[in-house]
Amino acid sequence: MISVRGLTATYRLGRETIAALDGVDLSIEEKHVFVLLGSSGCGKKTLLRCLAGLATPVEGSITIDGTELSNADSDKFMQPEDRPLVMVFQSCAMWPHIRVFDNVAFPLKAGRQRLPSIDIPKRVDEVLGLFSTCLNYFQNIAFNGRPLGALIIPYSLKHMIQLTPGPNISRFLCGALR
Repeated sequence: MISVRGLTATYRLGRETIAALDGVDLSIEEKHVFVLLGSSGCGKKTLLRCLAGLATPVEGSITIDGTELSNADSDKFMQPEDRPLVMVFQSCAMWPHIRVFDNVAFPLKAGRQRLPSIDIPKRVDEVLGLFSTCLNYFQNIAFNGRPLGALIIPYSLKHMIQLTPGPNISRFLCGALR
């Protein structure tokens, strides 16, 4: 479960301080798909960046499955690489110079949730098989002219939360998860 309490995040615009988030409270239950909608500039991406650890809130706390990731009152801040989530950016970037298999295997070889070398091919095959099945339901396998492959990478990591800013990516994932 994701729990956000009293989250406030600000940024500077010249001499002015702008509140991108102002006291946000949010709870997302395990195994739920959550869609965050709002107009441009309302703080959607700032909230995702705070969850991912790419932005530091000035007030409030973020907890995932009972583990506190961020708490402004106690100056607690878990680094992005230590958080149990991944963020797929709208550009859907993959390393173009290596095979899809190697892109998917990379976090399993070098990430915090490394697998033994002998288990990596099996996990990559499972993930690619899952996406192959999902793709049978979709005619268009690129979003914003970029390959869908980058969405596969986070699924190689089990028990992770995936943050996907961008309407096209979110629409695909909601459909695939159904």
